Amino acid sequence: MAIRRSPPIIPEEIATYQFFAMDDQDKTSSPVVVRWGIRVTGALAALMGAFFLAIWLVGVGNQLSVRGIIIPKTNMALGQLFAGLSLLLLAPKRADGFRRLAGALFSVVVLLFGALTLGEHAFGWDLGIDQLLATEVPGVARTASPNRMGPPGALSLTLLGLGLLALALRRPRIVSYLGLVVCVIVLIPAVGFLYGINPFYGKAHVTGIAWPTVVALLALGSGLVLARSDSGPVMMLLRRDAGGALLRQLLPGAVLIPLALGFLHVQGEYRNLYSGAMGAGILVLALILVFSGMLWRSAVRLSRAASAQGEAEEELQSLTLFPSENPSPVMRISADGALLYANAASKDFMACRGGESSPILPDNLVAAAANALDTGAVGELEVDCGDKTFSFILAPIANRGYINLYGRDITDRKRVEQTLREAQGDLKHAQAVAHVGSWRLDVRRNELIWSDESYRIFGVPEGTPLTYGTFLASVHPDDREYVDQKWTAALRGEPYDVEHRIVVGDTIKWVRERAELEFDQQGQLRGGFGTSQDITERKAAEERERELEAHKLDFYRRTILAATSGKLMVTEQDEIEGIAGRALATWQVTDVSALADIRRAAAAMAEAEGIDHERLNALTSCIGEMLSNALKHALGGTASLHQIKDGLMFVVGDQGPGIDAINLPNVALVTGYSTAGTGGLGYKLMLACADQVYLATGPNGTTVAVEIKLQSQNTAQRDPLL
Repeated sequence: MAIRRSPPIIPEEIATYQFFAMDDQDKTSSPVVVRWGIRVTGALAALMGAFFLAIWLVGVGNQLSVRGIIIPKTNMALGQLFAGLSLLLLAPKRADGFRRLAGALFSVVVLLFGALTLGEHAFGWDLGIDQLLATEVPGVARTASPNRMGPPGALSLTLLGLGLLALALRRPRIVSYLGLVVCVIVLIPAVGFLYGINPFYGKAHVTGIAWPTVVALLALGSGLVLARSDSGPVMMLLRRDAGGALLRQLLPGAVLIPLALGFLHVQGEYRNLYSGAMGAGILVLALILVFSGMLWRSAVRLSRAASAQGEAEEELQSLTLFPSENPSPVMRISADGALLYANAASKDFMACRGGESSPILPDNLVAAAANALDTGAVGELEVDCGDKTFSFILAPIANRGYINLYGRDITDRKRVEQTLREAQGDLKHAQAVAHVGSWRLDVRRNELIWSDESYRIFGVPEGTPLTYGTFLASVHPDDREYVDQKWTAALRGEPYDVEHRIVVGDTIKWVRERAELEFDQQGQLRGGFGTSQDITERKAAEERERELEAHKLDFYRRTILAATSGKLMVTEQDEIEGIAGRALATWQVTDVSALADIRRAAAAMAEAEGIDHERLNALTSCIGEMLSNALKHALGGTASLHQIKDGLMFVVGDQGPGIDAINLPNVALVTGYSTAGTGGLGYKLMLACADQVYLATGPNGTTVAVEIKLQSQNTAQRDPLL
């Protein structure tokens, strides 16, 4: 699934690596409305030009002029037609071949019509081009010369021709700005027609122009502006940032509201509803109120957006903290699979998923992320990446609508697992072909009689007489006492099933010894039978599995440390005891009735140590949660209060089943998660209240410690003399 690149939502100084050198197009949206806007404006101008050109060619235009109806002149109508067609041909970015050539020719015609007519006005020329296609009677209003377009129209056609020609020559920088100038030029007569201001549109040698011409030129200018939305003023309007949003909110009102209020003001004066001064005052007050309201509304939206951005940035800081402890891929994707952030360690993953400049997230990862967001549960997924394999923890941030991905390269682990599978297969095959030796105890001769396979397992020449003493000498020195104790117990009738090491030359092997000894009615040893099995490969496989589990647990620890901004440390009980030091008080957590007494006693001792009110509330909240957890998960435990530098530490230990490694990410990252299935606040409450939380867990129990400073940061920084 191809992922659209989205701009990172973290400040530049937080990002440890920025994959995407985004161009301006990546920072803007290109809505369908832009493409349709170009089509509509070009088609409107072309149709209006064709309509009025036809009117002149059939002779109706001259008749309308005689009756005082001002319409676009013949050359202006032809220029509108050619400009509209040129815009439709050239606006698509990939316009080439015939489209580009035809569009360029039309733009040159438009440029010539405009420039030559502008020269006629400026220098008093009569080039004979005004009445080539149709004639007009002299003396028509707002017309300097029969059938000659006015200066505003000639200037606009000149600029439009230049803009369209630049579009054809692929010089896009000035295109939008030329279109914008055309819009500004025709805005003056547009206001004149709207408010009945004759000097704005009726001075033949200066401002003369027909209102259909204003509409067509305004459409062409807008189309030229839209033709290059990836540069110029439109790019700013379409940007997906605070500036673009503010411009989209204010610009329509800044144009339309003054026009509407001005029109109402003029209509009020025409109807003698108020005098000129009063009307001006009403207009000013209306403008102040309306624009103040618009600014206030925009400010509220920007403030909310900035607040949300700030929260998102604070959240994202956890992704880039502790780079030395967590040099693993960290990414963030949205619900629809858009990549929002990737740290430096993600480079290897991106490189094998389509490359850094165009990363591709696999479908199963996107689907798993969407599922995690729907369920709100932390998930884990392995992703095959060619010659590498990655494992990701998916931590959904439901209230934000995106998922944090904490990854690790497990390529080596997968290779080890494959080796283990092969080794286990070999072991099963070896066992299937009698990779087990047997032996018999001859009490009369005080001798062990081994099978051939037992001799091979122990590396002893076949036929060598063996006693228990010589057997024990082959046992690894560190295991001899243990084996001897088990054999002594077997002589008393206890089962003999022992795993131990033996030394064979320079090699250390693991064997499993089983025996069934026989006794007479008086309890005297009569003999026995046993087996010896080489379990070296199995022990090696078990050791590798332990190493893999330890590696996985270490990954979870580092991930949790980063995801909680360093507040939750998964550690060992010995380390917690070393940090806590001597206890100020110790309590036994036996039942619910003891919770209130322990909390009150701890609070009193904390107050005696000088803890402030805010910190005391945080401490008692943590104590309540910790004691409740001990009762829920282990039916009790031991609690203690300790004094540490600048604060207190409260420790609760139990002898419950502990927390499985696979559940550790849920404990740290999922609000409301409880290993008891109770749906409680879990460790989130402690993380919110404490300055530091320590967790040590295993099959023999769990120890949790919270560190609370005596004073909050604001209190600690306050000048004591004030």
